[in-house]
Amino acid sequence: MGAGTERIRTRSGHVVPATSGDRRYTTTELLAAEERIVASATDRVGAGCAQVGTATVDEILARHGHLDGEQAHGVRQLLTSGNGYDLVIGQAGTGKSTMLGAARIGWRRPASGSSAPPWRHGRPPTSKEAPASPVPR
Repeated sequence: MGAGTERIRTRSGHVVPATSGDRRYTTTELLAAEERIVASATDRVGAGCAQVGTATVDEILARHGHLDGEQAHGVRQLLTSGNGYDLVIGQAGTGKSTMLGAARIGWRRPASGSSAPPWRHGRPPTSKEAPASPVPR
């Protein structure tokens, strides 16, 4: 079966519908959570978060010469976009984790002349975004 078809072939060889029809089931709580996530992501586009300088990006990419062109482009985009959220999509085994590992190193590297990680120079988190205090045990 080709991509985008509405039927799939099971391991036993039977062809079955790929979806259960037009009905979708959820809860009001899940819909509200999805709306909050979308609103948060939309509000944080271009927020100036976690941006890393060009020299740092170039150094990270030089140290990760094993990244292919698309992965290197993704690392550069992640480190320089300034968005509060960026989405990385790819099929299994295409190197998303490898790419994110390189980006992580860039985010953790202190900015020039500073002991703070570069993301500390972006917009500070709001009280909604700040992690909750740990619960004492």
